[in-house]
Amino acid sequence: MKTLARILICFSLLFSTVPAADGPVLQGFSPDSATSQRAWETKFKAIPSADRLREFSQLLAARPHHVGSPYDKDNAGGIIAKFKE
Repeated sequence: MKTLARILICFSLLFSTVPAADGPVLQGFSPDSATSQRAWETKFKAIPSADRLREFSQLLAARPHHVGSPYDKDNAGGIIAKFKE
């Protein structure tokens, strides 16, 4: 039983390390570039709007749009416009 308790204590100490103040370490990034990466990720996470995504999803799913149909071409044009936006 003592051995099991020691193993559990070792695992709890191993996995209870405190992450850095600005989050866990990003593999493949230096500390400076990790800070920059986190800033970019925060900016990108702020972009999506649930209302805009709902509106666009409803537009894409409004009618059947099998390949080559007129509505398929409309959807493709709408997607290109969103990327350009």
